[in-house]
Amino acid sequence: MTNSMLRIGIVLVLTLIVVGLYLYQDMRINELINSQIALIDERDSLIEDNEYLTVSLGNLQEDYNEIDIKLNEPTYGEVIQILKELNGLKVDGNCCNYSEYVQGYFYNNGLQCYIVITNFKGGDGHVSVALNTKDKGWVYVEPIVLGEYNPVMGKPYLPLGLLSKGTVDDKVVTQLVVLR
Repeated sequence: MTNSMLRIGIVLVLTLIVVGLYLYQDMRINELINSQIALIDERDSLIEDNEYLTVSLGNLQEDYNEIDIKLNEPTYGEVIQILKELNGLKVDGNCCNYSEYVQGYFYNNGLQCYIVITNFKGGDGHVSVALNTKDKGWVYVEPIVLGEYNPVMGKPYLPLGLLSKGTVDDKVVTQLVVLR
C-alpha cells in the first residue's frame, strides 16, 4: 500500500467521522427543538387554562357582586349541618362546578362562603371553598367529597391523595381565598 492510498484511507475515515458527528449533532438539535416545541405547547395550554379560570372567576365575582343581600359568617355547627344536607351531592362538571354549587347552597342559607384556588407543585390546580366561622375560624371544605381539610403549604392537598389518587404531585404550593 502506498503513502497516497494510506492518506486517502485516513481522509475517508476522518470524513466519515466528521459526517457521523454532524449527523449525530443534527439529530440532537432536532430532539432539542422537538422538546422545546412540546414545552412551548404545554406553556400555551397552561396560559389558556389560566385565562379560562381568570375569566370564569371574574364572571363568578360579577355574579356575586350583583347579589345585594347580607350574608352572615356561619358557626362551625352550621357548616357541619349544611355538609350533612349536601351529603350525596352529584354535580356535572369539575371542582369549579362543585365549589360554585356548594357556595350557592351556603348563600341560599344566608351564610358567607368563599372560593379557594389552590395550585399544586405538579402544576395542576383545584377549586374548593372556605368559611370563616364565628367560633372556629377558617374552615376549608373539599366540595367534591364534602369533607373538611386543612391546607398546609408543601404538604399533600388531602390525606392519601384523595383527589389525585397519586397521579399528580398535589403538594400545596399556593392558595388564594377569594374575598368579596
